This record gives sequence, structure tokens and C-alpha cells, in this order.
Amino acid sequence: MYGTDAGYSGDGGVAEDAEPIDREFALVKKLGRLGQRIVQNPKLWDKYSDAIDNDDVDWIISLIQEGTGADKDEIMNLSDLFGEIGGGLGRIIDFAWAVKEGTWEEDFMNPYRQHRNQDVSEGKFRANDIEEYKPGKEALNDLKSRFLPDWEMLDHKTLQAKYVAKDHRHAEQFTKFINKLSERMDHFAEVTQDVAEITVKTATFDVKGLTILDFQLAMIVDNFAKKADIEQVRMSGNFGMHENFADGKNPQDKGDAKRHGVNTKASVSSLRKTAKQGGRKGQLAHWMANMKAGKAKKNF
Repeated sequence: MYGTDAGYSGDGGVAEDAEPIDREFALVKKLGRLGQRIVQNPKLWDKYSDAIDNDDVDWIISLIQEGTGADKDEIMNLSDLFGEIGGGLGRIIDFAWAVKEGTWEEDFMNPYRQHRNQDVSEGKFRANDIEEYKPGKEALNDLKSRFLPDWEMLDHKTLQAKYVAKDHRHAEQFTKFINKLSERMDHFAEVTQDVAEITVKTATFDVKGLTILDFQLAMIVDNFAKKADIEQVRMSGNFGMHENFADGKNPQDKGDAKRHGVNTKASVSSLRKTAKQGGRKGQLAHWMANMKAGKAKKNF
């Protein structure tokens, strides 16, 4: 019905095969071409767009199967791969949107090519026993400075970072991505979520410290956060909140709450609802709700 052999080239589009192809690479190419055909077919685009809006993943997977000749396992493997390397913000189902917006190369092909061209992969790390290698403090300082300047390193044994998503659903997507990445790498990362806040910690238990895998995992997490417009923030502050925001104010500052439209006289339940909006307003509402809840417990 959809075909798999036609090629396309143009602005932001999908180019013909011009490089060595294996089964996986061929499927990625066909996915881009399928996206182009969906964009060019108004009725099919409307169905695809509705499926995206309704989160009808099964329909989109069936569409990809028919349009590329891939089986479901191959599609799920590609989905996991793009989730790990950050392609399409970790959502393979957005492939046609990327074609429509002219970002197919940037969001899908370039991350995939970079992944294929990496000289060092997770499997090679383990094959070469690099997870067992524990860099010295100077080496760890250098790695952090070069690749993870915004992460915090605790006693050269743990890497940690905090992020703030747009809302709790956005944060849940980020948390799921990290957990899936951790499983795929077979490397544990501690992830905690508090409404729109996500805290990530990683260390290598076997060596009771940090290895190259911790840095690799953290860099993938960082890359995903940047592409998904998830802000990284400082670790310090009350109730898990960070202090010294961009405008130089602390969460408890009355003027700051007023500027962001937070009702300081609202009930705890009302503030909790506002906190789910995420962003600066959500952060302030979350902080105030915790403060009020704490006072209520004391008075009780």
C-alpha cells in the first residue's frame, strides 16, 4: 500500500542511499522515505497526525511495518536505539513530523550515523573490561570538566544532576527514558522524580566509584535533556528546590511569586495542581505547598 522502494531528495528530505547499507541502516532509510510519502499524502497525514495526538502507537507501528517491511521486533529495537542516542527526542513515532518540519537529518539520520561511527560502544566497554577500570581523581576531574561541566561529582565516587521539565508528564517521559537507557546499558542509574523535577545519580558499584560508563550514561542523559528542552538546575536548596534562579531570586521571595502568578494564599491542594504546570511557576508553587503542608503538620 505504501511502498518501500521510492527515494526522495530535497530540502530537509530523505536522500537516496549513498553509503554502505545493512538491514538496520536500510530500515532507517526506508523510515525516512515513508515519512516523506505520508507528508505528501494529505489523507494519510491526517490519520498519522490523529494517531500521534491520540497516542495510538499500535497504529503507527503497523504503518511502519507495512511501509518499510520491518517486523515488530525490528521496529521496537530501532525505537530503543533512537531513545538511547537521542534521535527524534527518543520517539521513533515522530519520524514523519521530522520529515515535515525538515529536521529528519538532524533528529534521526545524524544521531544514527554518529552512533554507527562510534569507535567505542557499550559492548566494547564490557568486552575490554573498561567498566572495571577506575580512573584516578585527576582523570575524573578532566572528564567532568570536558564532558559534564554542569554535573556535580561527589567525592569522585558519584555523578549527579537535577533537571526541571515543563510539567509532570514531561518529567515522566524523561524518567522513563533514563530507566530504559539504564536497562539497555546494563548500568544502574538512580532516578527520582518530584512533580516536574528529576534527579539522576550514577556510580559503578563494582569499583565503588566512577568508570567511563557513568560518564557515557550521563552524557546521553544530558543530550536527551537538551533536545527535549528540559532545564538542568543546581542541586542545592530547600525541599529539593534549587536556589539562585536566573533572576537572582530565591523561591520564597514574595515578589518572585507575584511575577509568576502564584497565589500565595491558595490551599495546599490548589498549589499542588499549580505545581504540575512545571516551569518557574510550578517550582514556586511546589515550594509553597511543601511549606504550608509542613506548617499544617506542626499546628496539628
